[in-house]
Amino acid sequence: MIDFVLEDNFPTKDKPNDRRARAVNQHTYTEVDLAAAIADRNISISKPESLLRQVEPVKINGARHSLAPTEPQQFSILNAQFSIPQMSVGFVHDVKSNTTNEKITRGGTVKITGHNLKIAGLSSSIGIVFISREDPEAVYRVPIVDIIVNNPSELMVVAPQMTVGEPVVLKITTQYASGGKNLKDPRSFTFEKELTVV
Repeated sequence: MIDFVLEDNFPTKDKPNDRRARAVNQHTYTEVDLAAAIADRNISISKPESLLRQVEPVKINGARHSLAPTEPQQFSILNAQFSIPQMSVGFVHDVKSNTTNEKITRGGTVKITGHNLKIAGLSSSIGIVFISREDPEAVYRVPIVDIIVNNPSELMVVAPQMTVGEPVVLKITTQYASGGKNLKDPRSFTFEKELTVV
């Protein structure tokens, strides 16, 4: 499987058609391989081959590279690293205690900021949960009606009723994909910073 996607270019997010390539495995791809991978990601490009013939810069390991084909019309993307992951959580702010990445007030408002977080899709796994560190089977789900703000870069929710003093971690599962179409399969991100219920 080729794991190669186009995603919003966060530093130039004000330009809606500005995208950057993101490869998360280590292989050598031909132009045909990349075109097929792009088409498979449902990003509304009717002729991905034409996109690859344009000289569009891609930032890889801090350098700028081009997607234009080179002789013999193939190139390698090795150890691609990007400063902004495909889906991420940066901060979990508890409004009542006015703390960030520390506490969660049960029944209180929690603001979550990050990248590609919008809750979307029909899978039963979609949603926001807090998982107990002491008992991984104790999962506290945020009801859909308790999601106050649902944006790609920000979620605001009402925290579920949890045991005071319990350490929990946040997990978000969604099928959201930038570009207006949902992913075929859900993807999840777990914010590993331990949060204490108050």
